[in-house]
Amino acid sequence: MNKLLAIIMLLLAHAAWAADARSYVLTPVGTQLIQLREVYVDTTLKLADGSDLHQTNYSSQLRFTRYFDSAGQLGLLQILVPYADSSMRFDNGLPDRSAAGLGDVVVTYGRGLWNSPALGNVAFDNFSQEGWSSGASLSLFVPTGDYDPRRQANPGQGRWAARGELQFARRSGPVLLELLGNSTLYLDSQGSGGAALHQSPLYTLEGHASADLDRRCWVSLDVAYQQGGDTELNGRTQDRALRNWQAGSTLLWRLSPDRILKLAYNTTLAAPLHAPRTSTAYLELRYRW
Repeated sequence: MNKLLAIIMLLLAHAAWAADARSYVLTPVGTQLIQLREVYVDTTLKLADGSDLHQTNYSSQLRFTRYFDSAGQLGLLQILVPYADSSMRFDNGLPDRSAAGLGDVVVTYGRGLWNSPALGNVAFDNFSQEGWSSGASLSLFVPTGDYDPRRQANPGQGRWAARGELQFARRSGPVLLELLGNSTLYLDSQGSGGAALHQSPLYTLEGHASADLDRRCWVSLDVAYQQGGDTELNGRTQDRALRNWQAGSTLLWRLSPDRILKLAYNTTLAAPLHAPRTSTAYLELRYRW
């Protein structure tokens, strides 16, 4: 059971929402952001005996982002440091598990590919963002979090992972339509008793339709499909690949020119019987200068 729980924790790690609406919008060069995000994730997973595993995860995520000129296009560098408090409850009478501590640091480099020029404040104010644009990013998940292969619950994952993402968007007046695709690749890790844990690549396709309600507020409708990410224990597949549909909504409110409040919620609409079903909500406070 200890080895199975280690596999389950790998599966749950990246089953939640992958990206945000308007995460590639044009921003003046030199802008810096500090973001504090409080995240709640509730996950249910059907076990082989027919009972359910319930995982609740609370995390506080601190992000720093800087925008810069990357060969004439807008570039960004982001560092995310999470602290997580996770608990697991079983319907079949097994003891509850819990863990708290630092999660894995995530480092992201992003760059505009089309119609995303690097602009100063004056040029940015005079630039029309109408029409098509695109961008890309690469995220590296660094195994810096608390991880002990002898434990069944860990804030960190004890492995390296990388995610590449491509985004296309079209703006027409107050409406922005986005399509994103990404793939996450994982290195193997070690579980309880020296077991070799392997996870297949996870592929995600997302769509976001957002609209400005006024100059201070926008709202989006979000949908995503995830496929893959099956796990193996000592070379034996666990048949828990994702084929999950998710939907949600995001609201952003500018409290002042340099302070922003953001709320989001999403949930699983459809998934295979033995794949995790998640509901995620977060509140974010952002300061820019």
